[in-house]
Amino acid sequence: MNDDLHVENFSLIVVVTELMFIFAVFLNFLIFKINPVNFIHFNVKTLLIAIPITLLLTIANIFALEFLYKYVSFFKKLKEAYDHIVPMLKKITFPEVIMISLISGFAEELFFRGVIQSVFGILIGALLFGGFHVGNKKTIPYGIYAMGIGFFFGYLFHVSNNLFLPISVHILNNFIALNYMKYYYAKNY
Repeated sequence: MNDDLHVENFSLIVVVTELMFIFAVFLNFLIFKINPVNFIHFNVKTLLIAIPITLLLTIANIFALEFLYKYVSFFKKLKEAYDHIVPMLKKITFPEVIMISLISGFAEELFFRGVIQSVFGILIGALLFGGFHVGNKKTIPYGIYAMGIGFFFGYLFHVSNNLFLPISVHILNNFIALNYMKYYYAKNY
């Protein structure tokens, strides 16, 4: 079995996948009457809180990929997972980075926090979020790392009772991470 990730149109796959999450949210609303959109409260204050949280998350991510991998086995495996993912990102354009960041942050938070966490709790939401980020056995460390991020996003939703906070952090984090992997990390690949 070939375990490499060869994706010709990464952006299209992301959009279709995220639209499936939005469809699942809609079905959930029709069947169970849970509307996660009711948990979204747009306001500037929440966005201003999201910015420093995202910067701290970005610093932690870069620190893990640039330094911790030398000393901690898990982060070495995480770096290897990133090495496996980066080739897919080399071909995406800057507008695609924006689109992927927006749709993935919005759709995934609606589904994993707004529906799954609201019904089953932070643990199940984070576990499923991590599992969703595993493409094959080489990306399992990335899935475990995403599970931790899912706990963090779940915590943000729990303490704020506002999906706009994890949505904002998720969008900003994806925007920074995709650009970092495409332009900086990939040059060392």
